[in-house]
Amino acid sequence: MDIAVIGGGPAGLAFAIDAQLLGFNVTVIDSRRAVAPVGEVLGSVAKYSLLRLGIYDEFQRDHRPILGRRVRWGSDDLRESNALFSPFGSDWLVDRSAFEGRLRSRARLVGVQLCRDHAVDVRSESGAWAVMLRSGNQVRCGFLVDASGRAMWVARRLGSRPVTIDRLIGVSFYGGPLHSDSLFDVESAPEGWWYRAPLSDETDILMLMTDSDLIPPDLEKAARRTRIAGGVDFWRRSVRPAHTAYSEIRFEEGWAPVGDAALATDPLSGRGLIWALESAHLLARALKGWSDVNNAAVRAYVEAWSDSIQKHLATRSFVYGSESRWHAFTFWQRRHWPALD
Repeated sequence: MDIAVIGGGPAGLAFAIDAQLLGFNVTVIDSRRAVAPVGEVLGSVAKYSLLRLGIYDEFQRDHRPILGRRVRWGSDDLRESNALFSPFGSDWLVDRSAFEGRLRSRARLVGVQLCRDHAVDVRSESGAWAVMLRSGNQVRCGFLVDASGRAMWVARRLGSRPVTIDRLIGVSFYGGPLHSDSLFDVESAPEGWWYRAPLSDETDILMLMTDSDLIPPDLEKAARRTRIAGGVDFWRRSVRPAHTAYSEIRFEEGWAPVGDAALATDPLSGRGLIWALESAHLLARALKGWSDVNNAAVRAYVEAWSDSIQKHLATRSFVYGSESRWHAFTFWQRRHWPALD
């Protein structure tokens, strides 16, 4: 069966590799825009996904370990965690450009077709899908995978209505280095929460996570109030969506989402890239027998998606609820008492 994947991020590429190795003919459609550094961390448990995809050794060479985390949350006390106590070893600081480059190389090696184009429309024609491209070409397939991330482009194009939980965005500053160590910092604040991570180019990223309507008028002043900013000059500000949302799964219609297009988690969870790789594998296995929408693998994927949504929302509520110092501020009121939003 021919499968078209809309989106060439980690979830789309990982799915394409897994599906191609299972005997499908996979085409990934992605315009391959430049990936900005965002200071993402991949949990060490992802080692098994990287081994399955055949890129573990290369990934280790490309990325450096995170030695631990420092957190100020719920009180002014600093709490530290050390990678030495993890049974899986150290987490990794992810260079997204390098990571996606490795995935693309592996995808080509196993036979995935990479189409550098932009999908502009998708239509169902005679029991198959036709994906219209900006170039004027089209890709035809028997199954369609939405790997478009938080945009959930395929789902929206096909009339689905994803559920959006909040308005979280990330406002990034680049500068530094703020710290010389390989530690990841998180600190709550009245306007949201901040994190700091080292980047591969010897600079650091400092990011404020807040709601799109709550950005402080003086961001640098807000940054200076944190313990993790220090006296560093910042530059190259950028804004990116970070809201929690989830889509639908419609195997019976011949399409399904993967990664953030299925469930976009709060970055506070650190689960985004892990879910991307795990959901990619589960979806590829589900499609091995997708003609029967009741087959065990399809049920396993739907159940994993549903369980992940429920667990994430419960954990999100618990973690935000554990910070009570800023209860008078709108960002926290929305997460402590969602009915107020």
